[in-house]
Amino acid sequence: MEAMCQAVYNIVCMFGKLDSVTKMKLFKAYCCSFYGCELWDLSNIAVQTLCATWRKALLGYAVYVTYRLLVTLR
Repeated sequence: MEAMCQAVYNIVCMFGKLDSVTKMKLFKAYCCSFYGCELWDLSNIAVQTLCATWRKALLGYAVYVTYRLLVTLR
């Protein structure tokens, strides 16, 4: 779980000056690869924790992108 949050943080820090479309493609590539997820037991607490962490990471990224857009529009 921490690896996913770290991946989002790395994208924001390392590629902060790139446009939003490029950063979203990086986010998809590094934070949305759930190979084999069709076989997961969705009632398992670990899967629920993963989903909650992924949503938090996505929300944090969305807040950052929105902030950057608002600062740019100023």
